[in-house]
Amino acid sequence: MGKIVVKWKTGAVKNLESIFHYIAIEKQSPETASKYINSLIDFCEELGDYETSIRNSRYQEFEKYKSISFRRTYVIFFKVTQKYIYIYRIINGRVLKK
Repeated sequence: MGKIVVKWKTGAVKNLESIFHYIAIEKQSPETASKYINSLIDFCEELGDYETSIRNSRYQEFEKYKSISFRRTYVIFFKVTQKYIYIYRIINGRVLKK
């Protein structure tokens, strides 16, 4: 079986843009923002390697998705099919309600 392909939903793309903007503009660190976003994308690309060990989300609003924390700051919400991992949202964990 080949590697599972990651598909980015509109909400996740907007979240990536917001995260980049926050780090690059508000924290005045564009280089750090680029590195952080690239690392986050790489992390998502590797989800297919171990997605079977990831539980469903414990966050009520996103209970139909799987979720995993990235660097203890952002939570990635996704679904997996045979061929694809769909990334739906990437949200700061501090604003989520369990």
